[in-house]
Amino acid sequence: MCGRFALWQQDLEEEIAAQYPFLDVRRYEPPAEEGGEENQAQFYPRYNIAPRSMSPVIRRMENDDHPGAILQLMKWGVIPHWQKHETNNLSTINARSEALLDGEPSMWSSLKGKKRCVVPVNGYFEWLKKGNQRLPYYMKRKDDKPLLLAGLWDVTTLEGLLLFSRNDHKFPTYSFTIITTSSNSQLSFIHDRMPVFLEDEASINTWLDPQTGWGKEIAQMLKPYDHEVSAYQVPKEVGKVGTNDPSFVQPVAERKDGIAAMFKKQQETGAHLKSPSSSQPKSENLSSSLKKEEEEEEDQKPFHLQSAMGSSQPKGKEKASTTGKSKTVSESERMTLGDAKAAQKRARQESQEEVIVVDDEEMEEIVDQGSSSSPKKKKPKKEADSTEDSDKPHGRKKQAPASPKKKKVPPPAAPSQKAKITDFFKK
Repeated sequence: MCGRFALWQQDLEEEIAAQYPFLDVRRYEPPAEEGGEENQAQFYPRYNIAPRSMSPVIRRMENDDHPGAILQLMKWGVIPHWQKHETNNLSTINARSEALLDGEPSMWSSLKGKKRCVVPVNGYFEWLKKGNQRLPYYMKRKDDKPLLLAGLWDVTTLEGLLLFSRNDHKFPTYSFTIITTSSNSQLSFIHDRMPVFLEDEASINTWLDPQTGWGKEIAQMLKPYDHEVSAYQVPKEVGKVGTNDPSFVQPVAERKDGIAAMFKKQQETGAHLKSPSSSQPKSENLSSSLKKEEEEEEDQKPFHLQSAMGSSQPKGKEKASTTGKSKTVSESERMTLGDAKAAQKRARQESQEEVIVVDDEEMEEIVDQGSSSSPKKKKPKKEADSTEDSDKPHGRKKQAPASPKKKKVPPPAAPSQKAKITDFFKK
């Protein structure tokens, strides 16, 4: 079945004349009894031509002075000449080649003898059934030149339908169908049917000649296409009748809003996730990141804590500690970088809380503050009196100086935890 095709060629008449010069194609000029040029419908190139649409068809006229072919607009879906009312009950957009070859009487019997035509298309669509989905595929020539599909045409005058009114006259309606055959080996995975392609000059001329009746020579043309064509998946929007967009004939992967375009945009903006460099192992990347984080936090510490922490580690064990660090990093390869950083930070905070190093000057200040914080005792009364007497004039009798008394030193305050740790390191 061929249920949708594309004809987006702007200069179709010139393109056919260049590719098939033997056709000597010209545009159809309707006679006065058919309404003339005013009754000629206009064709607009489209990427999604559906049944019951108007599309150009190439045919030869019988008893015509001009030997060439004509390019005429017809409706897709044959309306038999004996039918006076258009109906959708008949499925006439395709004619099976088997129905033309078996010789049995059918609606195609009166058409296949003299009313043969070719339908120019840029490509056609078929739907691949995959489970509950139907995926559209587009088939075309690799050089993007128009394809000529074998077809049949007919003409009738419908009652109750005035295509163009002039003196209450009714004008004929031309329609066509596309002949299909079994699919070739390349396209059989998409669909079991495909249109009949006509390529060489002899086949096209014989098919279009109305003087050549139906026979074996013409019947042999109804066979699968034996050349390779370009076939690829296209967007599902093509299935909606009436829609028209150039992206309908572009591969899904190459669309501007497709998957490949999305990844390309992420790469340009740097929004994609980058894996670690292949030149460095994972453990080395983790170790360098932790080391950098540790150096930044070390620079933010007070100066006395930096020196204390530096002096608290023996030089001989520096190498061992580095080795142990590498070992710890290698064991935590399964951890994420964020978890490893958090664990290192907690370990450093705990070590800072447990070990506090104080130098000698700070220790003396702590002891002095402890002694000054103890309560002062009042001087004895006698001592106070002697002090007052010493302040009086020398006229009075001097009393013997009091015997020196030992100054009572208050007991030192209990050493703090900080002082204990300091004394421990001094020892």
